[in-house]
Order: sequence, then C-alpha cells, then structure tokens
Amino acid sequence: MNEQSLQTNIEGFRELIQLKGWSVVTEKEVPSGYQIIVTDGVTRNPVSFYLTGKILIQGKAGILQTELQLWMQERSTTPFRPTPLVGFQLPSAPTNVSHTARFYVSLNHIDQVKELLLGFSTQVTIQELSLDPYQVYRIDIYQGNQRMVATQYKSGTLLIQGRTSELFEDICRVLENTLSHSFAERGASYVPDSERDVILEHMNRPQTERKALDWVYALAFLQWLRK
Repeated sequence: MNEQSLQTNIEGFRELIQLKGWSVVTEKEVPSGYQIIVTDGVTRNPVSFYLTGKILIQGKAGILQTELQLWMQERSTTPFRPTPLVGFQLPSAPTNVSHTARFYVSLNHIDQVKELLLGFSTQVTIQELSLDPYQVYRIDIYQGNQRMVATQYKSGTLLIQGRTSELFEDICRVLENTLSHSFAERGASYVPDSERDVILEHMNRPQTERKALDWVYALAFLQWLRK
C-alpha cells in the first residue's frame, strides 16, 4: 500500500458522502494519513485513512457508524485499482470523480452568496436548521443527473462538493468572480485546510503566478498546433 491507495480510499469515501447526502464537518492531515469528520445531521464520526490502507472509524455508535462500517467492509473485499498520482500535467478529459472546492465568504456576504447558489437551478433544496452548530446552511443543487452540495460554515468556509461536471465548474467559476479572490486564494480553494497556509504563501510569490501564466500560454499554443 502507498499514497495511491490512500488517495483511492479518500476519493471513494467522498463519493459515499455525496451518495448518502452527508456533510463534511472538517478534514485534516494526521500522522501517516488523513482524517475526515463526517455527519449525517444527527451524529458525527471521524474516519481516518492511512498509507498502509487501514481505515479507522471512530466516534459514537449509531446509524452513521454502522453504514460507515458496512462501506469499509465492502471496500476491503474490493480489489485495489491504482490511480495515477496527481501531478503537474496537461489536462485530460474530465473524469466522473468527486471534488471539493473551498471558498471564504465574509459574514456580510453570506446571504448574498446563498441567494446566488439558490438561483443556479429550479431544483434546489436548502437546510438552514442543522444539528451541526458550526453550519449556517446546506444547499443541494440538481441539474439533470448532476448534483452539487454547498455547505456554508460560520467560520466563513464554503464547501462546494460534487462530481466533475459543467455544473461544478460553473458554480466555482461564478463564486471566484463574485468573491473577487486573488490568484493565490483561488489556487488555495482546492487544497485541504491543513495545507492552505503553505499553498497561500507559495502562490503569493510573484514568480508562481508568472509560471502559471506561462504554462497556460504554452497549453493554448499546443492546442492551436493540434487544430
């Protein structure tokens, strides 16, 4: 087992969260692994993933823990299929995998952003009374067979979760424009909170943005040559 199996287990867990309609309370790096605390609106359970392939479920016993244990047992009997490590490479065709994007919304803009999200589709559900004391609201957005979940926390963190799709990209693009994030803040939106400060420090360097623009221009030139 290695980093590939760790990433595969985490991606599989994110798909389960989306399928069940649960919410991510928080996530962070732990020694030799990664931890995600998930809630079904009633209870919350920490789930830790390790480089060894081990999955550790903690927290109170209940319906959520039972479902997590069943998922873990099913996963342990499923053959491991390695996935490529994420690296700096030319984009390929989109794949149907789950993603999470993070944004920061100031307190005086929370209602404005909520109305913006509600306007993305005629098929939306909103949950404003949550047992999670840290959550302001949760909005489920449906468009055809696509589903996105937007969760706003009192800390200002806004999570957009869902599978790779035009809807996911459109929501993130509009939020980036609306919230007027800097180049560094936009890049840090797609990394775990535990890595945010390090990424922000790196992306705030002038040479980082310049290199990114050079890469974009090179990619555009390659696409032009292929025509």
